[in-house]
Amino acid sequence: MPGPDVATENLTGDAAAEDPTRDRILDAALEQFMAIGIRRASVGDIAKRAGVGRMTVYRRFPQRDELITAAVMREARRELEEIGRPLGAIEDPDERLVELLVRTIRAVVAQPLLARLRETEPEDVALRVTSGSEPLVTLGRDFMQTYLEGEIAAGRMREQDAATSAELLARITFSLFAAPDSVLPLDDEAALRTVVGAHLAPIVTGRPITTA
Repeated sequence: MPGPDVATENLTGDAAAEDPTRDRILDAALEQFMAIGIRRASVGDIAKRAGVGRMTVYRRFPQRDELITAAVMREARRELEEIGRPLGAIEDPDERLVELLVRTIRAVVAQPLLARLRETEPEDVALRVTSGSEPLVTLGRDFMQTYLEGEIAAGRMREQDAATSAELLARITFSLFAAPDSVLPLDDEAALRTVVGAHLAPIVTGRPITTA
């Protein structure tokens, strides 16, 4: 029997999801951030790249930081959808949990926009994680909490405070966003699975998970 579907249907949906101009602006912002980083990307440059006027941008994003947050959050939602999509095919709950955590860690470390920002403005990246990234951490926490609650309700995971477990996992994972230099074997997937099974999974399971 295949594993459960991992809920991702609400990750990309919001009130402005059907606004093609907004999407074009966010596409342009992402391209500009990738090209020169966030700090140097002006609203004027983003508007020009999107083929719209500055006022069109400001009508949808009154503050520049709102535009930055929206672009980063959209990329994070897309990553979470990619993380969750294949998990339903994994039957064993322990294997599914380890796969979820490993895929999340690797996405946080290797996601192109985040990796680019670490190159161009590492100080800003750290600031956004420690004080300005609450929406990003909250998104990760809510995604993890939804997953844990589904597993608990189905009797595949021990009873626990899913919100607290999800918060801990999200905070640990997103710390690697700002500071990926680590003794953890982030570039070795097999070794990372071993570390995750031994040290992160017990937050949820109460016991280590031995990976093959």
